[in-house]
Amino acid sequence: MKYTIFSVLVISILAGCNSKHNQNESLPAPLVDGKYDDYIALGIEPITISEGVDLYTYQNEHYVWICYTMPEGSYGTLDMHIETEKVGDSLNLHVSGQNGEWYLNAPGTAPDSPESDRWWNMNGWNSNVVWPNGMDRNGEDFRYRFKLTRARELQLSKARFGKGNWNLKMKIGSIKRKDGSYDKFEFPNDGSFFIIEAF
Repeated sequence: MKYTIFSVLVISILAGCNSKHNQNESLPAPLVDGKYDDYIALGIEPITISEGVDLYTYQNEHYVWICYTMPEGSYGTLDMHIETEKVGDSLNLHVSGQNGEWYLNAPGTAPDSPESDRWWNMNGWNSNVVWPNGMDRNGEDFRYRFKLTRARELQLSKARFGKGNWNLKMKIGSIKRKDGSYDKFEFPNDGSFFIIEAF
């Protein structure tokens, strides 16, 4: 229990330092384009959350940006559990080839198929998806092709999620490891929350 509380506090402090004390108002805010060079230009110090995966956070008066890098060849899908005072119920924000959101305590609000109309229902946030890049027509069955990026980025509106503490848990999938396998992991990995102080 002491370890969990300690990890929450340390992560909260680091997130606050990254997004609040290092921002450079003379530079433009990040563009959600699947790259992370904007965060480097802003002087944001990343947190390493897994091998080859660094987390950047940034905010201004209106928005919070969350970005994580990915090893080459990764899809980097995301399910992010977010709790804030303004949102109330716990939300899951999903990013893969499609974006969507649903309430964790109401699983019936989640899409039940790739064709579901419940996809693309984002309210107050957006992210770069795993980009479709045509189809592979070589076999009997057509398969979608995807263009991979080196970073996954989310931009979240304070008008939707409010100010104060944002409690986050991230499940990141399809990370390519050095042996060619694909892995998934959770951050934080001890069941605690990653806290962003939205000012």
